[in-house]
Amino acid sequence: PYLISEEDFIELLQEVDDELCSEDEFLENACAAYEMEEMELQSQIEEYERWQETEMGMAMDDGCGGPMHEEQVICPLCCVDTLHLVSQQGADGSSVIVCSNRSCALRLPCPQSPPMSASNVHHSSPLATLRNRLCEVHEHHGHQCSSLLRCRMHHDGLDGSPSLVACCDACRLFVKVH
Repeated sequence: PYLISEEDFIELLQEVDDELCSEDEFLENACAAYEMEEMELQSQIEEYERWQETEMGMAMDDGCGGPMHEEQVICPLCCVDTLHLVSQQGADGSSVIVCSNRSCALRLPCPQSPPMSASNVHHSSPLATLRNRLCEVHEHHGHQCSSLLRCRMHHDGLDGSPSLVACCDACRLFVKVH
């Protein structure tokens, strides 16, 4: 057995206490830094969400009778670019609505439009139809909920065809747009 003097024992306890105090101080500083970083990240998230709501609101305003041309529709997925109609080179002559933003996933098949005749003079284009439907869903949601309405692509059950749906986490809205 090793015997140490009382003085050496007190000195050893003081060293251990000093070391523990410096570790406590380090942990307190690390926790404070973590809390500051967490608050900064939360602030950035809130700022991004405000920006996103503003952009989505402007996109919906532009798409719902705002100053934009009737056929222009802001993409409801990326809220960055406009949608346009692309004709397919298939036998059925169908078209697809796509976003101008190449990294956006929006791609909606459109049935072949009937040829123009006197009976369907008021037939609207697929983009105008989509624009009107987006406005309808946005306005209906706005009457019952103040949260952000988000659009996403969804693949329908049996045939797996893509569709555009609008969702709201707050009011649990899930509605097919196109």
